[in-house]
Amino acid sequence: MRNDDHSHPDRFAASETAPSPHARRRVRAQLLAVLAAGFALIAAWLDAPEPFREPTHGRSPKAMSAIAAPPPEELLAPVGPALGEEDGLLWDEAPSELFVVSDDPVLKLAAGPVTTGKPHSQVPITGGTAQQRAAIKSILKKWGTYTNVRAVKIQPKLSRSGLSTMYGDGSVLIEIRKAVGAGSRLTYTFTHELAHAQAAHVYGGDYATADRRLKSAFGPVKQASSWKGLEAAADCGAHYMTGTKKHLYYKPAGCSVPQRASAKKIAQGYTV
Repeated sequence: MRNDDHSHPDRFAASETAPSPHARRRVRAQLLAVLAAGFALIAAWLDAPEPFREPTHGRSPKAMSAIAAPPPEELLAPVGPALGEEDGLLWDEAPSELFVVSDDPVLKLAAGPVTTGKPHSQVPITGGTAQQRAAIKSILKKWGTYTNVRAVKIQPKLSRSGLSTMYGDGSVLIEIRKAVGAGSRLTYTFTHELAHAQAAHVYGGDYATADRRLKSAFGPVKQASSWKGLEAAADCGAHYMTGTKKHLYYKPAGCSVPQRASAKKIAQGYTV
């Protein structure tokens, strides 16, 4: 029996509803235009410059970074950072970074002092001016007995005025920005970085343990940091080594007598 229900017309037979050749060409042209625009966008994206990234200097992909050394007093207003620029340094930046390269060191903490580190005479100090190298050498000679500093590099360009790369064996690479000059900014920046090197050597590269213990020993900091204990200890170390609190950034009110005594213990090779 033939079905005379035409409620569902044969799509092949409905020739009167099929698009005309002209309409098909128009749709094809529109699709080609959309595809061309898409390819153009992809090409433009591929040609776009890569966003700026902090140079890693060959560090491990696992490296964790945190703002480390506070800016020297010359870069600060009486009660906090001020906006401005001097010698290419932004006055409101914390000019040093701390890179931790190893997150699983093996550590045995000794009750007595650790062994002395790399002799200061064997630490290469490169770049910068003769005056800068002499100042750093003098500080390193006096305060670097219990450190293992791989090298000190004074860089013509550095994202911040100082940078410490701390390794799992307790050694540290210190970089200083040449623009800090050879005066108190250099003294403060380098002593802060050297305090990191002292802690790295004393705690044998176990930065998680060091940060926890140092946070307890040196108290809170006034600025944000992922390594509050290490930063508090570095500020108090700089306070102890320079004998002044006027440059301190993380602890602007200064470090107490017990805190400076703890910084002295670390400088002499003891854990706290």
